[in-house]
Amino acid sequence: MATRMNVRPEEASVPGEQPGMRSDVWAVRSPVGGDPGPVAFAVHDAKNMVGVLAANVDVLRRALGDARLPTAAVQALADIEEAAFRLNGLVREALVGLQGREAPRPAPRRLRVAPMVTAAVERMRPAARARGIRIVEMGTEGACATIDADLFERVIVNLLENAVRFSAPGDTVEVEYEHRNGRLTLAVGDRGPGVPEDAREQIFESYRRHDGERGEGAHFGLGLAFCREVAKAHGGDAWAFNRAGGGACFVFEIV
Repeated sequence: MATRMNVRPEEASVPGEQPGMRSDVWAVRSPVGGDPGPVAFAVHDAKNMVGVLAANVDVLRRALGDARLPTAAVQALADIEEAAFRLNGLVREALVGLQGREAPRPAPRRLRVAPMVTAAVERMRPAARARGIRIVEMGTEGACATIDADLFERVIVNLLENAVRFSAPGDTVEVEYEHRNGRLTLAVGDRGPGVPEDAREQIFESYRRHDGERGEGAHFGLGLAFCREVAKAHGGDAWAFNRAGGGACFVFEIV
């Protein structure tokens, strides 16, 4: 018969100790506002779910072995694996933020822009294709930027997601970048409804959405605020304007 666990703290002891609970638990920095709220618990549990996701991707890889899969399936598995890796980093960053600290970031490096833009476009292409939307990219050959690659890719994905969300089937979303006079400018344009002039600044504020925004899923008005925050941290800015012929263009510029 298995021995039952001792679950009563007053009975837990070792020689030389007074009766009482033994613990290797230590205090960590309290979250902003004191006790953890629902958001802190949700982010913590999300971290656990990301771990499950990553572990199961590994299980699938081992189980499939050398099986000959369709190219789309191989790519889908790779996308899930990369997404799990990146999501794990984002969740950890959120947990650090909830403790009132800033997550450490890699020092910015001088990087070629084209590969980072292409990586972001490829991440968004399946979602765009599912809506019947095409994404095209163009840019100055040899353009470079001094920025953390992951941070820059997150900016591009946020801008692309915004453009795809407002586009109609058959539309084309355009990504264009250039490096001129020491500044890198990246623009994402769509052919959606555009942005009213009185809302062009407000949409870059945290937790602000334009009244005309279509309610597709949970959008919290943080994507564009994040883009502007990153731009300003690199000596630049982000803004929007309406395109001739319809649609909007969102611009991200850094030094």
